[in-house]
Amino acid sequence: GGGEEVAEADTAEEGEPGAEGETPGGEGEEEVEEGGGEGEAEEEEATEVKAELTVEEEVDLAVDFLGAVLGPIVVGRDPRQQAALDKALTDAVQAHTDAGESQPKPPKFSAMVTLGLSVALCRAAAASGPGGVVGHVAQLAGNTRPVIPVPAFVLINGGSAGDNAQLNLRSVQIMPTGAGTFADAWKMGSSTFEALRGLVREQYAGDLLKVGATGGLVPSASGPEAVLSLVAEAVEAAECTGKLKLAVDAAGADLYDPENDSYRQNVTDEAGSRPTEDLTAHYETLCSDHGVVSIRDPFAAQSLESLAGLTAQGTSQVVVRTGGESSGAAAAAQLLEGKACSALSLQMRDLGTVSDALDVARQAQGTRCGLVISHPPGSVSDTFAADLAVGLSAGLADFGAPRAAGLLCDRLRTLEAEAVLPFAGAGYRFVEWA
Repeated sequence: GGGEEVAEADTAEEGEPGAEGETPGGEGEEEVEEGGGEGEAEEEEATEVKAELTVEEEVDLAVDFLGAVLGPIVVGRDPRQQAALDKALTDAVQAHTDAGESQPKPPKFSAMVTLGLSVALCRAAAASGPGGVVGHVAQLAGNTRPVIPVPAFVLINGGSAGDNAQLNLRSVQIMPTGAGTFADAWKMGSSTFEALRGLVREQYAGDLLKVGATGGLVPSASGPEAVLSLVAEAVEAAECTGKLKLAVDAAGADLYDPENDSYRQNVTDEAGSRPTEDLTAHYETLCSDHGVVSIRDPFAAQSLESLAGLTAQGTSQVVVRTGGESSGAAAAAQLLEGKACSALSLQMRDLGTVSDALDVARQAQGTRCGLVISHPPGSVSDTFAADLAVGLSAGLADFGAPRAAGLLCDRLRTLEAEAVLPFAGAGYRFVEWA
């Protein structure tokens, strides 16, 4: 079912460059010394062997949990009761977590399983209505104006997402806000990416085949300034000057050193030596000198004061991901209350259910905060993220590089053509639900 598909496909961690097709987690078995006794000693050894499971074993457990625990909750129920069923699913996972040894413990990928089942319920309910998944999501959210988002295409990967530690940015992106339609935006993104490939071939010939975690190129540039200049050349070569805006994913959490309450110069440094003030000044330079208009995760999620300070300056859109250690509606409420961002980023892998996305989107809408739907390329062969972005009228969709995001982009182009939906364009910062 849908839960199994999501559970299996989402096991690859985002941010592992060059690991496509590999299975994270290693062998998952520890060596057990020979010559052990019998009885308790053998049981102890067996426990040690099973202490670390392979990804495949974890997925098998998740699928078993789906069939034995979660499946019976929804069988025979009306899928249109999304909120009630999603709550029942999350309550069941929590109950098994709290029960200790008396109940089967939820597997590592239980959140992915609940999301897959929640998405399946959403699709089942949408099948009985006229508006498809987009229309159903919009109805659940209370949105009467679905909009096609502007794609934030990744051109370059660095930091933890690319084999270039000197580039302390996870990615550099372009946003075709000057396009009239999504179809035109995709063409602009693709042509700029190809122009960039040509420049990398000329200036960094040995790096042409390097590809980062989200599909971007990985040139051996000396730092953010050099990379942004390279992207500016590509934009001009693609004849898209004035139609594209620049964005960066700073991935502040990757650089943050909690022991010293400072930031590393790059991801390979053992300790942080860069104060928040210096990093803020760095972002200001990227905006003023290189035209960056959107910065994602500039600081660690817990640095609310620093995030609020950068947001208040208004020189760029500050996008903060509601995931990882800071996940869900409660985390979104904290960010919004502290005015610590101008846009919330929802990543599919961080969601437990569809209702989680609806809750965060409603909060963002109520405070006139922007919304970004993010989904790492290649993690699933599924287009629900595209339907979700349109149904919630997200201003931006972050699906990776133009080629890597092909499946999701094709879905957005189809929705635009079939449903005659408007394109967010220059209004990407905030799209108001009518």
